[in-house]
Parts: sequence; structure tokens; C-alpha cells
Amino acid sequence: MRTLSLVLLVVLWLVPSRSQSVHLNSDSGSDSIGAVVSDSVARVSITSHPPGVDVYLNSHSAGRTPLHRVIARSETLVVRLFSPAVNHWRRIEKIDTIQTTKRAIVEGHYVFDNMRVITSIPSGATVVQGTRPIGVTPLAYYYRDPIDERFAVRKIGFEESILSDLSQVSPMNPIRLRPIEIDLKGKHADFVLEGDDEGGLHGGLVYTAAGTMIVSGILAAYLKDSGNRRFDEYLRTNDPSLLQSTRRYDKAAGIAVAITQVSLGLLAYLVLTE
Repeated sequence: MRTLSLVLLVVLWLVPSRSQSVHLNSDSGSDSIGAVVSDSVARVSITSHPPGVDVYLNSHSAGRTPLHRVIARSETLVVRLFSPAVNHWRRIEKIDTIQTTKRAIVEGHYVFDNMRVITSIPSGATVVQGTRPIGVTPLAYYYRDPIDERFAVRKIGFEESILSDLSQVSPMNPIRLRPIEIDLKGKHADFVLEGDDEGGLHGGLVYTAAGTMIVSGILAAYLKDSGNRRFDEYLRTNDPSLLQSTRRYDKAAGIAVAITQVSLGLLAYLVLTE
């Protein structure tokens, strides 16, 4: 009987005692830390929503969430989390302190807002959520709950782009806006002179100037030749009427030459500005 009692005492001494639950609350309403007393070393488990954020323990990189570590001694850990990454230009940081002891399991869960960077080519486009403008590209947009509203990216002179899924948006995948094509024969035709898109108006002026130059040049040559013949007859006959006729032909020839020069200048201008 004494032997049986000794055996029972040895068995009870070897069996570990049952664990005791202890709950700790962090300062953040969305974060929670729980501690459960366990065997001989401290076990630290850090998770986040969304997962994959960078974790630093006492200023040393420890990896990304979900993170599980074994601590062989009692110590105070300063936990720093960076979402979406420590080197991101719009990162969000959370800082917490964990006290570890032997036989403890420490669990920390941290909630971050989701972030999407909306970029476009060209930049400076307005991002509209539903009917409310929320900024211009490049835009860092933060959200926590699933979004049912649609997003639109708008810029003057470009077609509107609709975003149906923010998960497809990233700086490496910018939204490429398409320029609005102006139809000269369509709805914007009122702003264009008729025939200008085919060079009709400009070409008509060119032909008119060229024709006037040729006709006035031929007429000037004819008038000048007629005046010379009248002057030759005046020299032979000494008739005053022939002298007056010569002067009239010379005057008309001079006017024709002036018209020729003006037409030539107009033609040169139209050709050079074509």
C-alpha cells in the first residue's frame, strides 16, 4: 500500500500543471494581445490584417506577418509593424510593447487599412469615388471594408476610365488614359471652316493668286508693247494723239505690273504657309 502511494506521488509530480489564461489589452481599439502561460520558453505569434506587413522586434527586422518566434528568456519586446512595407513611401506604422516571460505564449493581432496607389498616364487626373472626387493621380487611397462603389478616373481631353477592381491598380500598372479623337466632319465640324480640312479654301486662294499674276503679267506685256508701237508711230508722224495714246497704254501697263507684283507676293505667302 505504501509503495502504491509513492508511485502515485511520483506520477503527480511529473505531470505538468494545467495552464492559466491571462488577457492583456493594447491601446489600439483594433489591436489585441493575449497571453497564455505555458511550458518553459516564451512563444510570440504576431498576425495582421492584411497579412504580409514588415515586423521589427527591438529595432531588428524579424520578417513579415504571420510571424512566430520562440524567446528563451524573459524580456520586453518593442514591436513595430509597417504596412505595406517599411520602405514604402506611404507606409503606416504601429508600435506596441510585449512583456515575455518563461512559460508564456504571446499573441498579437494588428489591423491596418488597405492601401492602393492609383496612378495614371498622364498624371493629374481626377479620381472619383461614386460621385465624390477624392483626389488626383498619383493618389494613395486607404480603405478597410470592401468597397461597393465604382471609381472613375477623369481628365479633360481624355476618355473616362472606370475602375471595377482596385486590386488590379498599382504603380507598376498605371491607368493609361486615351485622348479624345476630334472628328473634323462630326460634332466638332462647326469649329472648322468648310473645305479647310481638305485644303480647299487655302488652295482656292493659291490658284486665284497664281491666275491673277499670270493674267496681269500677260496684260502688262501687251499694254507695254502697244504703247511702244504708238510711240514709234508718233515719232514718224509727230501726231499728238499718238503721244497721248502712248501715255494711256504706259499707265495701264504700270497698273497691270503692280497687280502682278501683288499677286506674286500673295502667292509666295500662301505657298510658304501651306
